[in-house]
Amino acid sequence: MKEMVEKRIELLGTNVLSMLTGLGEFTNYTTRTLFWTFKPPYRWKLLFD
Repeated sequence: MKEMVEKRIELLGTNVLSMLTGLGEFTNYTTRTLFWTFKPPYRWKLLFD
């Protein structure tokens, strides 16, 4: 019984870890996409202002 509980906690830990890693990558990707989507107009504005 104790081994099963330990195994389950271990599995939960890895799941949470991979979820956080995936979330981090997703946030990174979204931020980069948004950054590149909104960056050019701002640059043009600076150039032609």
